[in-house]
Amino acid sequence: MKQYDRYESFFYLDPPYVETEGHYMVEFPKEDHVRLYDTLKEIKGKFLLSYNDCEFVKELYKDYTIVEHTRANSLAHRYDSGSRFKELLIANYDINERRKNEPIQLSLFGDGDYEFNYLQDYRYKRPNHTTVFIPRTIEENRT
Repeated sequence: MKQYDRYESFFYLDPPYVETEGHYMVEFPKEDHVRLYDTLKEIKGKFLLSYNDCEFVKELYKDYTIVEHTRANSLAHRYDSGSRFKELLIANYDINERRKNEPIQLSLFGDGDYEFNYLQDYRYKRPNHTTVFIPRTIEENRT
């Protein structure tokens, strides 16, 4: 990473998931997860990291954008076709930055739920799991 790290660099990382190390041919103990974190906090470029949803990872990357996501569980799909797997997407940048700059089609019918189309950082959710409105513009911040 150090060789290719520049301000315009982008790194996508998909390390072995925490506490599933027995499924991989390579060992990746918790010390390696911490070493990866230490490396990522020093880079100049942007990164997007996918991990399993666990408290160890959430605590380790607590100062970064973390989005909770579910996807089809490809390992269990053969035996349980509807199986879903909780995953985290972690970034050192605003994942929604491109989408926030797109024009918005306003509705005459007042549905106003356009802000929920964005990937939500789990740190901005209330304890009862309702999403907190995150202003996208200076004007929205004033209201």
